[in-house]
Order: sequence, then C-alpha cells, then structure tokens
Amino acid sequence: MTSDDLPPLEGVKYYFVVQKFCFTAIGVDALSARRTIVNGFLFWIPNIVQFILSQPLTLYSLQHLEDMSLVTDAMAPVWQVLMANMKMALFLWHKKEMKKLVRDLWLWNLEATPDELKILEVENRKDTMTSFSFYMTVLTTGILALTSPFFKAFYRYLKGDNYWDALETPLKGRFHHIFRSYFIDPKETYMGYFIAYMWAFIAIYAVLNTTLAADSLFSWIVHNISAHFWILRERLKSIAATNREGSHGYGKFRKSIGDCVRYHQRIIDTIDEFNKVFMTIVFVKFLISCIQIAFLAFQFVRGGDFAGQVFHMLFLMSISIQMMLYCYGGQRIKDESASISVAIYEYFHWDLLCPKSRKLLLLPLARSQKPCKLTGVFFIADLSLFLWVYKTAGSFVTLMMSVSDTSN
Repeated sequence: MTSDDLPPLEGVKYYFVVQKFCFTAIGVDALSARRTIVNGFLFWIPNIVQFILSQPLTLYSLQHLEDMSLVTDAMAPVWQVLMANMKMALFLWHKKEMKKLVRDLWLWNLEATPDELKILEVENRKDTMTSFSFYMTVLTTGILALTSPFFKAFYRYLKGDNYWDALETPLKGRFHHIFRSYFIDPKETYMGYFIAYMWAFIAIYAVLNTTLAADSLFSWIVHNISAHFWILRERLKSIAATNREGSHGYGKFRKSIGDCVRYHQRIIDTIDEFNKVFMTIVFVKFLISCIQIAFLAFQFVRGGDFAGQVFHMLFLMSISIQMMLYCYGGQRIKDESASISVAIYEYFHWDLLCPKSRKLLLLPLARSQKPCKLTGVFFIADLSLFLWVYKTAGSFVTLMMSVSDTSN
C-alpha cells in the first residue's frame, strides 16, 4: 500500500465496489489524490468515439426537422452521449474538490466505532444494491441495443428473408443510413459492418460506464452521509439515556452535547461541499433527462417493432431510475437532516432536565430544524422534482405529437 492508497474499511462488505469498477472501466482513479486518468487508452478512445458518433446523428436530425419521428429516433442516444460527456468533463473540472470529498468521507468512516460500523455496513449495503440494480438495468439496455439486430435478422431469416439483407447496424436502422452517409456503407462489406458495429460498441461502452461512474458515486456519498446522520442520532439517544439514569453531571453533559454539535457541523460542511461539486451535474442531468424522456415516450407512443419498443422501454426505465437516484438522494439528505431536531425533541426528557441543560439543547435543536438541501442551480433535488420532470416531459410529448400530426 502506497501513501496515496486509502486503507480498507474493515467490517464493511462490498465497500465502493460498483463505483471502483465503473471508474476503472473508463481509466479513472476516483480515490487517488495524485492522479486522475490512469489509463489514457480507456479514457480517451471511447470518449472520442462516442463524441464523433454524436455529430452525424445531430446533423441527420437537423436535416430532417420536418419529420419528428426521425428527429426523436436519432437524437435519443445523442442526449445520453452529451450528458455522459458533460458529466465526465465536470468531474475532471472539479476533480480536486470531488476527490477531497470522497477521501475525507472515506477517512471519516474509518473513525467509526464497532457499533457505528454496523450502521455504515447497512447503508453501504443499500448503496451496493441500488448501484448494482441500476448498473444491470443500463447494461441490459446496452446489450439489447447491440444484440437486437442479430435477433431481428434471424427472425426474418426464419421467415424466408436473406440474413445479411435483414441485418441492421446497432442503434436501430437509422444508424445504418447515418454511417453510410458520413463514413462508409456498413452493408457493402463484412469489414464495413464490423467497423460500424465496433464503433457503436465502444460508444455504448463509454456512455454506460461514464454515466454509471458519476451516478454511483453520487449514491455512495448520499448513503454514507445518511449513515453519519444515523450515527449522530444514536449518539444523542445514548446521551439522553445516560442523562436519564442520572450518571451525567452538567459538565459531562455539556461536553457530550458539544461533541454532537461538532459532529453535526461536520456533516453539514460535508453536504455543502457535496452540493458544490454536484450542483452543475444535477442541473445538467435533469435538464437533459426531461428532453430524453419526452423523445423516448414519443417513440414509445408512436409504436414500432417489438425489439424497438422493448429497447425504448428499457432506455426509459434506465433514465427514470437514474433520475430517481438523484431525487431520492436529495430527499434522503433533506429528511435525514430534519430528523436530528426530532431526535433531540423525542430522546430527551425535557421535564427532567435542568434549565441550563435545556438552554444547551436549544441551539442544536434550532439549527437542525433547517434541513440541508441538494440543489441543481435553479431547483432543489427531491421527489417533487421527479414528478415535475415527468409532467414537463408529458407536455413536450403532446407538443411533438401535435407537430407530427400537422406535418403529416
């Protein structure tokens, strides 16, 4: 172990597992204070490939603005590429603050007592389950995008069609026309198809892991901050129980409450840093997700082949889970921070406290009544934002259907 390595958190299984896997897949070390990009090939090649791929898709959409179906079909993956690129760009822009936040939280967890480690284990188990479920949903969407052309071609082959003629490129047939217009014809030779297929494969690989890296890191931070709120409540509960038994003098009681106030302030400072580094990412996420959901919902309502509908449904589920991860995280931070005031009020027997002890508890009680919030520049990330995005996306779908009907 070098001086830059963080020691493992003994007693907590599957700690930072999904996050480390996703960052390693794109050649980034999210824990090292000295270096960020550890594998230039894994980082630059996939990101350049996915960025180049988005250019002809965008040009194709601009050339067919009169056909809303073509525009939404071509632009749905472009928005995801754009969001993945912006997330990684913002991560690199805030890499010092981001890594400091992660490392400080990691080292803080190492200070936990054996009983507090159990709390950290529960929260990190939740994070692992959430991140892994999200990973599998996104992975299934990516695999379906890459394999559906072969299944569709095989089905048509059984119906009597020629397999090669029926074989489409990944990302639906639209990708075939775009690739043929701006690069080479994928169906002219086997090598041409292989190049187009590998191009799509690398782009999907980059989008998948870049998106999951940022989102799973957000989940990890939220769950570990929530664990520290839980630990603080347990400490307050222990102080209240000890004071009720009469074994606490005022001096010892004041010291214990002072320690809790400092612990609480440390959590608040961590949330402030968390909000600073993720504020822009949250803003970009919800701005693009609203458009993405509208485009995918329009495609789903419009209908199409079975494989395409399944792909749109899984894509829509992935984006919804992604949004819920951010909204739930913001709501969790808000609820956990507000729970401290409830804990102070409920755990202590105020009728048995001396006047000085009551006054001492008023400051943390008043401070904890103001919940901490995660913001996205112009809005607060919570469950109400999730509903707002879907309502706005629904309005966009109605508008696009009206434009499409008018064009037809």
